[in-house]
Amino acid sequence: MTGDPEKSRRNLSLAMSQSIEKGIEFLLSSQHSDGYMPSFMADDRDLRINRSEDRSVFISQHVMASLLRVENDKAKQIVQQILKFLLSDCWYGGLWKFWTKDHAGRYAIPLDTDDTACVAHLIEQMHLPVSSLTRRILLGNRDKNGLFRTWILPRFSHLFQPRHWLILARMRAHPLQLHAFFSAGEANAGDVDAVVNANAVLLFGENADTREAINWIHAIVLNGEEASFDRFYQSRLALYYALLRCWKNGCKAFDSLHELIVQRIQECLNDTDGSNQNALEVALSVIILCAWAPDAEELEDSIQFLLQSQQDDGHWPARVLFYGNSECTICWGSEQLTTGFCVEALTEYQSVANRMHPANC
Repeated sequence: MTGDPEKSRRNLSLAMSQSIEKGIEFLLSSQHSDGYMPSFMADDRDLRINRSEDRSVFISQHVMASLLRVENDKAKQIVQQILKFLLSDCWYGGLWKFWTKDHAGRYAIPLDTDDTACVAHLIEQMHLPVSSLTRRILLGNRDKNGLFRTWILPRFSHLFQPRHWLILARMRAHPLQLHAFFSAGEANAGDVDAVVNANAVLLFGENADTREAINWIHAIVLNGEEASFDRFYQSRLALYYALLRCWKNGCKAFDSLHELIVQRIQECLNDTDGSNQNALEVALSVIILCAWAPDAEELEDSIQFLLQSQQDDGHWPARVLFYGNSECTICWGSEQLTTGFCVEALTEYQSVANRMHPANC
């Protein structure tokens, strides 16, 4: 920082405030009337090749999570509209799917732990009740090692709970489509994925029901195998972000990993030349560093990158967060998803800067 440090900090604070406002304006203007946030599917990580809109719960719940702590009236309006959308897209039993209820393929995929856990957590964050069946069905969906399976299907453990069986048996109304889903792609009924388990921990908290999942994730991070143990996210940052959300929700089980995670993020930021950076990954890095290394030298350059990469209409470029295959040729994301993360990152950094330099508040 050159020149007058106080003036530089004030200018940066003003630039961040303006950037956040523009990002929120973009999100508000692109939100659908039912509260849904646009979701796109494409054949490449930048979502440019064979791109098409693909309505999902996944994108909307992530945008809501990013805006939940943003002190801005328009952001709160967006959150409330997404909440209405998520509540309306709930399946019987308090469960959710990746695709929305009006998607043509809604019966071709099972209910899933990832969307269910994340959405249920958000609803509870809004001080609204979640079905008492949600947690019980998810607990019955664990494997013999106590890990949460990705796909919510009728399991042997559900046989002893008639109400669970009746709920999940409804999925058998379209058996050929489900068979095609598990036959045509890489997904299988027993999938167990790292980010999915982290998001289950987010919902359940740190207790006996999540001990095996916590220990499993802990070992994965220590061994540097984050991408290898997740079929759909395939990303260290996605897992680290999920662990951060657990930490913010009171889970301290991953505290011993913070230093290692910060070190890996710093190494990545320092080894990446600007031409290879993308806003989504930089935003996730900033959000994590703000919590676990608020004095990291890499933060200011990362914030400058985010400010400079914002587009005139307030959005940041789309980037994949979720994959449909191991070849990474089926990709989901959107400008709205990236923008949500960037708004969250700028908000978190602004909060850190205000704590360190209260005169700039």
